[in-house]
Amino acid sequence: MALKDLLNWIKPFRLWLALATLSMMLESIAVLLSPWIAGQFAHIVLSETSVLSETSVLPETAKLTGTGVLAETAQLTAGLSVSSIIGLWLFLFTCQAGLRFLSAYLITTSGAKILTSLSRQVYDHLQVLPMAFHQRHQQGDLLALISHDLNVIAQFVTGTLTSIAPLTMTFVGALIMMVLINSLAALLVLILVPAFYLLIKLLGKTIRPLSEALAQAQAESLAHVQHNLSILPALKAFNRENLESRRYAEKVQSVLGIRLKLLTAQALLSPMIQWVASCAILLLLWLLSQQLISEQISAAQVISLIFYGLLLSRPVSSLAGLYGQVQQVRGSSQRLHRMLQQVPEASAGGKLFVAPARGNIAFHGVSFCYPERAPIWSSLNLKIAAGETVAITGPNGAGKTTLLNMLLGFIKPQQGKVLIDGQDIYQYSLASLREQMGLVSQNILLSDESVANNIRYGRPEASDAEVERAARQSGVHEFVARLPQGYDTAIGELGQKLSGGQRQRIALARALLKGSPILLLDEATSMLDPQGEKQFIQQIRNVLKQHTVLLVTHSHENLALADRILHIENGQLSEVSA
Repeated sequence: MALKDLLNWIKPFRLWLALATLSMMLESIAVLLSPWIAGQFAHIVLSETSVLSETSVLPETAKLTGTGVLAETAQLTAGLSVSSIIGLWLFLFTCQAGLRFLSAYLITTSGAKILTSLSRQVYDHLQVLPMAFHQRHQQGDLLALISHDLNVIAQFVTGTLTSIAPLTMTFVGALIMMVLINSLAALLVLILVPAFYLLIKLLGKTIRPLSEALAQAQAESLAHVQHNLSILPALKAFNRENLESRRYAEKVQSVLGIRLKLLTAQALLSPMIQWVASCAILLLLWLLSQQLISEQISAAQVISLIFYGLLLSRPVSSLAGLYGQVQQVRGSSQRLHRMLQQVPEASAGGKLFVAPARGNIAFHGVSFCYPERAPIWSSLNLKIAAGETVAITGPNGAGKTTLLNMLLGFIKPQQGKVLIDGQDIYQYSLASLREQMGLVSQNILLSDESVANNIRYGRPEASDAEVERAARQSGVHEFVARLPQGYDTAIGELGQKLSGGQRQRIALARALLKGSPILLLDEATSMLDPQGEKQFIQQIRNVLKQHTVLLVTHSHENLALADRILHIENGQLSEVSA
């Protein structure tokens, strides 16, 4: 994980995070004062007890309060009563509580804002990545990035990064106070620091690979669920529920195994550090007891030192856990960094804006081959005049849909050019290019909204009258009029409440409403029954004359719409008599 990347991601929230860190540091100051006040409290109580018993049970004042800086600051409490010290202590505790609330509020708020910002950034970037990227990556991997990795990063920034300065301040402050009270005790703590480092390094080295393995296993599990839900009808039709349940159980069991290993490694780290720190405190107690017996140190100083020793264990334990958290967030950050470094498809296009195109299309010497497959075309040449309807036929896999995808800029030819009105399409911005085309694809993509909103997706600002006109042109209006809520009827996810033919008609209405000069129809009537297909051809014939149309089809009925019929097979293009 590059620190620069992390800082760039959280840049808009620096003020919130800085305020949270500052409030935590102020809380640390209050925490550091408490052991010293405890020592002064003991000093006053023991002094009063000594006076009452008229017995000199304490060493001289210098031993009670220390020397140098502490001796001078001890004068602040001179003459104060027990109730005054308790009042001061209560004030400190109140400040701690207030500062803790403030820091918690700032951290949780900034964490939520960071997560929201990163989620939007990732989603927006995923949308502009080329189709080739999405074909190479499982949807589960991308969903895991948004649902898991972004949470890890946000929690690290707010829960760990902001606590480094306060914890370091507490550690250094407690160490300084121990030096001022008793340098021998502080020396003991310093000797143990290398032991802490070695222990952290030893236990923490397994965390990073486990974190990466966990993220990958979670992504695979999520991808499995997403895939099975998308093919649920086939899954049920073939009675594969038990098989898929076993497969999913294997995947989540793998996630569980890796997670338990990771949690064990993380769980071992802090307790081990805490155990070493506790042993150090016990050693410190023994050392202080010997010095107290020999009257080299006062009881008040012993109390302060014990409290500071206990105070040291918290930042040491937390900073130890920091190592494991850094290893975990590094994997998530690297995955996020790799995704954000992917070049958006917009950068593949030019800067020109396409005015409403006339619709002349040309493929000049176009060659294309998918990875690890035989070439689809070699030096393909094709011209389509504006306003012409050209039907493209051929066996599956011949490259018919690839022609449409190339026109849309989803894929680029390895050789040759694709032209619209004599201009290379990659001289135009991709958004401007795609505005010239309306698409009805084999894979009909509708959303869980109303019929009207699905049609209006082609042109969001369209009026109800324009939506209805497009619906009439595509034959949607007849069946929509029979629905309980008409155009306001929700059609379910991916249009599952409708028949295949009805979904195709809505997709066609959407493309017609867009009003683009070029229409790309990829098996646009494959789900219509024979009677419905004939009706569709009668309704759409005059509408198509207003567009340049590429009609990919296996249907002989659709060929009646074509001015020309082209056949693609084995990389060769031939014209068939209409």
